[in-house]
Amino acid sequence: MHRPPQESERREKRAFAIRDLDGSWLCPQGLVHTIETGVLRWGAGKQGTSTELLTFRSDRQDKHGPNHFSVGQRKRKGSTPSTLRRCILRSSCTLQWTSPRMAETWQRFRPNVAIAKTVTLVIADGTVVKSINASSITNVEKLRSTAWMHAITRFSCPLEDVSLTVDPTGQVLNDESDFFSSEETITLKVSTNLADLIACNGLHLVSSGESSFDMSLSGVFTLRQLFASVAHHTRRPISFVSLFQLANGTREEMLPHHGFVTRETLQVEVCLRATVAEIWSSNRLILVDTHGQQMQPDLSTAHTLDDLRAGIGRHTMRPSRFVRFLVAPENTLELKQWDTARLLQTEKVTLTVQLAPTIAELIGRHDVQITSGLSGNPIPLDADIHSKLVSIQDLREAIASHYHVRATGVQLLLALGKQLWDSEPFDLCDIPTGETISVFVRDLGLCKQGQHDEMTFHNNGYNDRVCIHCGPTHFMEGRTQEPKRRFEW
Repeated sequence: MHRPPQESERREKRAFAIRDLDGSWLCPQGLVHTIETGVLRWGAGKQGTSTELLTFRSDRQDKHGPNHFSVGQRKRKGSTPSTLRRCILRSSCTLQWTSPRMAETWQRFRPNVAIAKTVTLVIADGTVVKSINASSITNVEKLRSTAWMHAITRFSCPLEDVSLTVDPTGQVLNDESDFFSSEETITLKVSTNLADLIACNGLHLVSSGESSFDMSLSGVFTLRQLFASVAHHTRRPISFVSLFQLANGTREEMLPHHGFVTRETLQVEVCLRATVAEIWSSNRLILVDTHGQQMQPDLSTAHTLDDLRAGIGRHTMRPSRFVRFLVAPENTLELKQWDTARLLQTEKVTLTVQLAPTIAELIGRHDVQITSGLSGNPIPLDADIHSKLVSIQDLREAIASHYHVRATGVQLLLALGKQLWDSEPFDLCDIPTGETISVFVRDLGLCKQGQHDEMTFHNNGYNDRVCIHCGPTHFMEGRTQEPKRRFEW
């Protein structure tokens, strides 16, 4: 179940003054106490304190922290007993007393809210979110919290972003509001501060060049949805969208997970990071292979570096992990992160595309032989199987199927004893024409003799140690079936 965020989890704390204490407060005993111009008047029935009038004062912030207040006097030697009580104004509607003699929390009391029989919460399209028995509601903050819990699935916003509007008067309620209706049922429209600002045409989007940025904002309730709408309108991922709040000559970045500060009007600058497709269509990106030949893949839908890799993979008919990009100096550095600002420091950027060959290409074009490591004889695999082999694991599993063993018992070695692993496809680039891949198949008789090759698998909180060659296969579900590496145990 969702819960309202605590005050300590809020985006920032509000600084309160003594005047913010004024009003009626409901204590856990059901009594209503009044604070007028900083003077506390106890409610009738508070034993031993009904006649006391205590004046609030602000405590030192450097010693106690913000929003700390106190009343009464500390006991002095030979004087009357101490009447000192300290408190913290946690929010505009929550007053927490911290003294040992009085450790309790008061809630701001709004009598007109409390006397209403039923409060009905509706959203913009008229759908009823919740009907509440108003006798349990002492103030708008509590009402807002209830509305937030029942509307979170629709808005997914912080508690302080929820707005409540009296229907049909249009009165916007804040936490300290009190409202009255002659009707037994009060209807409140539940929305967000951002949606209210959009409804009154108070939100203005501008592009980086200060020109108007026109797009539909219907259905936008939160900053996250605003980011998503801009991303959808401009056909790019949300990560490529930046929004900056412009106010009083300042420019402050807005983040999707932040709450929204209520304003009468707000100007927001929209900054868009160029996608791969936009850079490609403007002829600022040049792709060449390792032989210097220019490539022309379809990149019309590519946004990120992964999309670029996938597009070239489709163009060259190989998995995207068989594609990587090299940059200067002398194409020795791999480009792992797309940084538009750095890459486009010049008018055009050239990337060298390195392709890892597939097993089928090695066998068909480079005359690479697949032979037994013991006898030196070629492994008899059908030609149609050769043509379908892509990765190292494909070759391992094809050989395992031929010898009726698990793929964990098949080792693939190059001439100098280097093992081939499926997670390192670019090792295939180092295999020269005419090279031999030696195959070593584990004898299943070793397991019958008790010579197991065990590994520990972590499944559902359990550590299962099984033999990878003869143990239950369900322990290895979702894992690549390959021999045990030297650093594994």
